[in-house]
Amino acid sequence: IKSSSLKDDFIFFTNILPIDIENIPFNISKDFERSTRKNLPRGPSVAFFLSHTTLSAVDNDSKTCWRPGRNARRGEFFAIDFLRIQTNLSFSLTVGHTQELQDNLDFNLSLDGLWWITYRSLNGIKRKSQDLTSGEHQHVIVFNATEFNAGFHSFRYVAFNESKISSSGEFQVCDVQIRKNTLI
Repeated sequence: IKSSSLKDDFIFFTNILPIDIENIPFNISKDFERSTRKNLPRGPSVAFFLSHTTLSAVDNDSKTCWRPGRNARRGEFFAIDFLRIQTNLSFSLTVGHTQELQDNLDFNLSLDGLWWITYRSLNGIKRKSQDLTSGEHQHVIVFNATEFNAGFHSFRYVAFNESKISSSGEFQVCDVQIRKNTLI
């Protein structure tokens, strides 16, 4: 999903689909039907899906959040493509999921989207909590690549991967914003 803000130049994406494509029977002559409207959620699931789409993570409104509606599973991720290699980028991520879930995600960086390096340091990563008037609790995480360990100052992609077998909650990404950047 492309950010709706004119000042943001990135794409937010995930491998969590609103349809359970793995349980839709595969037939090579009908494969084009697997991701059609007839396989979208029905009933109350439609309203939930429409209220919490990936667009809600990039709409410059921390009150709206992308949520898949279930706990994160091993191998699932959300990611940001900054569209070109950037150096000393600073961006923020506002999440509604627990700090425990965020702390247990693998934070990966890539120049090309094919080769990934896990960044295990906390250098350049600052967290603050905020309580909304609705009683919701959010965490704002600021990533400042100028403070990352040497060799991690330039990247194009960042991904947050669930690598654990059992998850401690549901992804909720409420806002992503670029704070500053230097292009290569």
